Amino acid sequence: MPRAVAIDSNALTYLIEANQPGYDPSTDLQLGKQRLAMIRTLFYSDRLLWVGPTVEAEYKKILNP
Repeated sequence: MPRAVAIDSNALTYLIEANQPGYDPSTDLQLGKQRLAMIRTLFYSDRLLWVGPTVEAEYKKILNP
């Protein structure tokens, strides 16, 4: 059984934003590398990404300040 890695609200935000239709990391000069790294972690790692309840609540606050 693969082990899980907990991610924080910033990592979750990067992952979700990088997975949006039309996202192009080559035009994202500020956070493109971080967002791409999260996508690679999701697709190429043998680890599950775990989002805890506090992280989920923090992410929802980021979406709706």
